[in-house]
Amino acid sequence: MRSLDLGLSSRERWRYVVRGQVQGVGYRAACNRRANELGLSGWVRNCSDGCVEVQAEGNEQQLIALRVWCESGPSEARVASVLASRIPPTGADWFEVRPDLRGGDGAFNPRSNQAP
Repeated sequence: MRSLDLGLSSRERWRYVVRGQVQGVGYRAACNRRANELGLSGWVRNCSDGCVEVQAEGNEQQLIALRVWCESGPSEARVASVLASRIPPTGADWFEVRPDLRGGDGAFNPRSNQAP
């Protein structure tokens, strides 16, 4: 008897750091909508250096579709680059817009793989 594959074993989590004119143009809200349309979980937020960080979890096809979307974003955005890195899945079950991560102690450094 074959078991039903619910796709849980193939879940991956990817982190995308999106650079360019991506803040103040509705990028986070549009990313949230697209991620929900794709059935992904995770979050999106603005970082103190002007980039947008996205962490998304789902299957490979869903994540590729979000990466392609991130490379252009909403019509008002001007994306210069998207840096992608694979990170461990967390098992999150929804996608959300997180508050901005702005300067001060513990500020996120998008060149490292660690957040405060």
